[in-house]
Amino acid sequence: MKNTERSQQEPVFSALPDESPLEPTKPPKWLRILAWVGVIYGLVVSVLGTAINANAENLTMLLAILFSGSYALLLFLTRKVWAPAVASDNATRNAAIFAVANAFFISFIMKLCAQLVQVNTGGGNSISNYDLLVSVPWLVGLILLFIPVQQKHRFSWPLLLILGAFYEFIMEVWLNGLFIPLLSGKSIEFFYNYSDLFIFGFWQFAILYSPIYLVIGWITEKMPEPLEEKKKSFQDAMKPLICLVPYTAYIAILYLFFK
Repeated sequence: MKNTERSQQEPVFSALPDESPLEPTKPPKWLRILAWVGVIYGLVVSVLGTAINANAENLTMLLAILFSGSYALLLFLTRKVWAPAVASDNATRNAAIFAVANAFFISFIMKLCAQLVQVNTGGGNSISNYDLLVSVPWLVGLILLFIPVQQKHRFSWPLLLILGAFYEFIMEVWLNGLFIPLLSGKSIEFFYNYSDLFIFGFWQFAILYSPIYLVIGWITEKMPEPLEEKKKSFQDAMKPLICLVPYTAYIAILYLFFK
């Protein structure tokens, strides 16, 4: 009599490693605490900075952070509705479209907030069309280079906030701290200006650009597991900064054109 176990034959081929999405890993507790403290710190800095010096720039940044943070919270609360649908087919393309759309949305919010401040205070518009030509291509380049990195490593939400702020901080340091002063012949006050930017602006950047990077994270966590080995996560996380090279050339052309 044949063994009844043979009737339940195992499949010839084992399940492929990319047949199901990775389960999102919970970030370490210290990293979650750091992110929450950082977000609260960014909000407090924005509010206090505006209360102490209610100029057009501070008011615009405060309003933009509140709008962008609220939008990110809305996306988080509804992510179980929209994320699976977006990640089902052409997830990489959809993540790029969604993130780029959010980049345009944030730029639009910045412009709208600047106009609201101008109307209510009678001051000058702190966000011009030139600023949009500067900011949007940078964000688009970052997004296109960051999506493959996130798809491979699946960084947790605290790291996504930190990376988003880090990319923007590096761009500000390079562009406004070094490159533009060199082009214009102005003096470089690197440490004085950008120690302040790091202390007061880093977590503001994290909140402001959170809809871009969190959306990429929520979509890629629904995507199939990548086959390549997950090594050198730090080096891969720095790869999006490569877009500083073409972006610098673009800014130089833009500067000479509008000079």
